[in-house]
Amino acid sequence: MKKTLFVVLAALLSTTAYANNCATYYEHNDFRQAFTACKTEAKHGDREAQFNLAHIYYQRIGVGNKEKAIYWYTKAAEQGLVEAQYYLALMYNMGYVVNSHLVGIDNDKALYWFTKAAEQGFLEAQYKLALMYVDDTGFEVNKEKSLYWLTQAAEQGFDKAENDLGLVYYRGDGVEKNTEKRYIGLLKQWNRGLVRRDII
Repeated sequence: MKKTLFVVLAALLSTTAYANNCATYYEHNDFRQAFTACKTEAKHGDREAQFNLAHIYYQRIGVGNKEKAIYWYTKAAEQGLVEAQYYLALMYNMGYVVNSHLVGIDNDKALYWFTKAAEQGFLEAQYKLALMYVDDTGFEVNKEKSLYWLTQAAEQGFDKAENDLGLVYYRGDGVEKNTEKRYIGLLKQWNRGLVRRDII
């Protein structure tokens, strides 16, 4: 009985120790070791490892592995990892190059994954979603939804969203013109050192 318990505990401890290798190697930029560890952990369902493996495929291993990056981003995104949802949306939004050809653009999937990330409060996703709703590349313009997501990002202090939201109110673009709101956004940015005082 004690021998069985020892074997089970040893197996659990070795699995636990191994489970952190992907993140450790990745954080130390040891991508050769990270690739091996992340691949093993990703296959066992670890969403962080899936995300790191997708990053390795996308940024480190080179041409021809973008499909594998999408596969692993999708696995992590489906488990609710907000960063994976955002990067997956970016890949579908911008596409990627394979054999000198731009492929992979899918605005519907980009919209879906940006929305998933935005609903979790991911600022960059909220901002990108706001931009997608006013850019008529492939689907219906919706200024109301754009304003909603722009406001969400601005209220959390995302400087680009604050600036764009101020411009929307300043111009009266789909909203009642309000120059005060333009200056409120600029003042917030100035207080954080993002805008020169002479602009305000």
